[in-house]
Amino acid sequence: MILSSSAIMMMQIIDAIVLSRHSSEAVAAMGPSGLAVILFQGFMFGTAGYAGTFVAHCHGRGDTQGGRRSAWLGIYAALAAGGIALVLAWPIAILFLLAGHEPGVARNEMTYFSICMAGSLFPVMGGAWQDGFQASDDLPSLPGWHSYLSR
Repeated sequence: MILSSSAIMMMQIIDAIVLSRHSSEAVAAMGPSGLAVILFQGFMFGTAGYAGTFVAHCHGRGDTQGGRRSAWLGIYAALAAGGIALVLAWPIAILFLLAGHEPGVARNEMTYFSICMAGSLFPVMGGAWQDGFQASDDLPSLPGWHSYLSR
């Protein structure tokens, strides 16, 4: 879990370093668009990841089949969220033009936001996958590594 959360922070730091070599407008665009990505991905991650609550509940009462159904519910929710993020990435990115930022910065915000949102399936699926394996006694380290690598 610690490595997984650290991976998001490291990704933001690496993005900032790479963008700083490109232009100051790109770095200026990363802040607002990065926060918007966290807002939308956080909502999707929370929705798909909530299946872990049901998995834990089923595991606690010994309902293996219910735990599997709950885990699959989270995976289906993650797939739906990833598809919705892919479809809505560009229309939502247009809002940066309406925010009143300089045109160059707004275009960079749109680009960064669209790229990050288009790849939203992977961290959201990682969260759902992790929740699905929480109750598994067979492969306890697999969810952590998958979550770390998916980000």
